Amino acid sequence: MITVYMLENNDVIQATDFVRQLRLTYEGQSDYLVTTSAYGGTRINRTGWMRAEEVCPYWVGKKVDAFNKGMDFMAIARMSEVSAYEFIRGDVPQSHWES
Repeated sequence: MITVYMLENNDVIQATDFVRQLRLTYEGQSDYLVTTSAYGGTRINRTGWMRAEEVCPYWVGKKVDAFNKGMDFMAIARMSEVSAYEFIRGDVPQSHWES
């Protein structure tokens, strides 16, 4: 058993924290999980844990609440849904990291 700590809105994001998506994008009405954007070719639907310093370096040192509000603002500006994320702190095994 591994103990990790789920960050709440008042917690400050550290470079060594882990982050992952909560909502994933599927292809049309199917159950096929899309992993690459059809528009820009960038990676989407990253299901493993990723280091905050690699994925969202701008948000390191800021509160989780600020991150969530920033994502909400992006959704409004883009007029489309932006995935929700969760943050944890702890010793996550390498096998659970996004490759």
